[in-house]
Amino acid sequence: MRRLIQILPGLVVIAGLLVTCVPGSYAQSAQITGRVTDPSGAVVPGVEIAVTNVQTSVQKTIITNGAGIYVLPFLVPGTYKARIHKKGVP
Repeated sequence: MRRLIQILPGLVVIAGLLVTCVPGSYAQSAQITGRVTDPSGAVVPGVEIAVTNVQTSVQKTIITNGAGIYVLPFLVPGTYKARIHKKGVP
């Protein structure tokens, strides 16, 4: 499932979220992956992506790499709220 998120007033950044569930013998896990770009399509490194599981309130955070890519693996399947922030941008 892909979702586009607009963030950062003054600098509109789009991040694609991909959630994948992988059933296992004893447990299930999911991951959220994506790439952050600006309106011109240029990648945006150094963006903080924080996701919070709505049911458990557990939060995981990662920073996009030099190619604007992020991967948040080993998440409990569920509904997540995303917060995306670029340091220095209000």
